[in-house]
Amino acid sequence: MDPVAALVEYVACGDAPRRVLLIGGDGPAPRAPRGTLAVGLAGTTARVGLAAQLLATGVDQVLLDETASTGADLWHQTFGDAVATLGPPRPTWRRPALVLLGQTPVPRRVLLGLPVRSALDLSRDDTDRTVAALALLRARGRVPADGPAGEHPGSCLVVGGCTACGVCVRACPTGALDLVHDATTSVLTHHTDRCRSTGACMDLCPAGAITSSGPATFGAVVDDPTTVVATCTTTTCPRCGARHVANPGSLCPVCDFRRTHVFGTHLDVAGTRAAPAFGTT
Repeated sequence: MDPVAALVEYVACGDAPRRVLLIGGDGPAPRAPRGTLAVGLAGTTARVGLAAQLLATGVDQVLLDETASTGADLWHQTFGDAVATLGPPRPTWRRPALVLLGQTPVPRRVLLGLPVRSALDLSRDDTDRTVAALALLRARGRVPADGPAGEHPGSCLVVGGCTACGVCVRACPTGALDLVHDATTSVLTHHTDRCRSTGACMDLCPAGAITSSGPATFGAVVDDPTTVVATCTTTTCPRCGARHVANPGSLCPVCDFRRTHVFGTHLDVAGTRAAPAFGTT
């Protein structure tokens, strides 16, 4: 379990604190309002997903100490008043309990094998939990209409010249691409929420048809996580059964090449020349 998931689990297993105070180091925590849990970032930079997941778990407000490196402007833009900077201490404030991100105590419920009641699926990765948290907060009216802000790790794909070969679908390690065929059409769909910008689809596409227009945003992913990136008119090769872009003939490019080159030659990766099959030149 990653550090943020462990912290969310810790918060979900008890009465959620009214506020979570993020501090840059490992303590001691500054004085804060009653009902505050201090979280030491131990020198790490907290991402927007940390605040989203804490708020979705039931925390009313995330406070930022001046030592917390978080990109406060982005957080305020995304969460509005749900994120605030800790003000000057007041006489009634006390030093809150402190836990360190990455060293969160194991909750008693977990030790006893009892179920953890969380609004988020803690088995998913940090990006998936962030998207789910932002969607929940938007449904609750806790994310402004023009939010959420911040870059999602996925890419916005642009596809031109797709041949419906399906190599990109098989190459993607996160299952972010789907290729669906019907009688005459093949549709390539990009699930941006699953994308992690590995670049495998672009690197391995034999037609060089896939490029990226830049990173996605959390707002775009929450609004519309699935995008149709290519639609091709296709047919099925009667010889090998492969799906391919419709052409004047019925054979796919590979079978058509083999039909006209019967002496054991093959098409190279780029499809630009014939190479002898037995290593001769």
